[in-house]
Amino acid sequence: MMARLIALTLLAAALAGGLVHWESLSDAAWWQQQLARCEFWCDQHPVAFTLGFALLFALLSAITLPGCSVLALMAGPLFGAVAGTLLVGAACTAGATASFLVARHLARPAAQERFGHRLQPLEVFLARHGGWALFTLRLVPLVPFPVLNPLLGLTRMPLRDFVLPSLAGLTLGTVPYVWLGLSAQQLSSATPADAIPLALGASLLLGTLWWLRQRLHKAVAP
Repeated sequence: MMARLIALTLLAAALAGGLVHWESLSDAAWWQQQLARCEFWCDQHPVAFTLGFALLFALLSAITLPGCSVLALMAGPLFGAVAGTLLVGAACTAGATASFLVARHLARPAAQERFGHRLQPLEVFLARHGGWALFTLRLVPLVPFPVLNPLLGLTRMPLRDFVLPSLAGLTLGTVPYVWLGLSAQQLSSATPADAIPLALGASLLLGTLWWLRQRLHKAVAP
């Protein structure tokens, strides 16, 4: 148990410390140093490291602190393309759900009393298109997540209707970041050719999401 706590503490401290210095993100040596440390901890305490990584990601996502993109890039080299994507998607969904539940249980009664009539059009829209609309907004974040998560918590949207589309959309939306991180590591390895399909796939998905966002912006613009 003590070893796990130490691993979790070291993970949070090292990653959080690196995230504060944004100029480090463009430094390849910094990336290699952080990855080497994380790989060591992952080998020594795989369960504790994975749990700590997921908890840190969920916390940053829930309280909307910067760093999620960096962790998503690291997830590829640390856990692989598939496992890294699933882990990041689940952790991001957990953070979003925490924000949703806090708003629902702490702010919803007062919000419904004061602004219930203003929330009514949103309630009607969610009743008709909630799942697909949320899935789309997870992929194409027209509404920032720090606003979207608590806002939906103020409505009568069922928790299941929030979690499932969020999990699907956020998992798919993290694919480019996880794959780009993995391809960047492979480019510096002995087999850089393996990085090309991952990099192309991630770039294609990022381009598609950017195109969708532009289309949706035009569709909803007054």
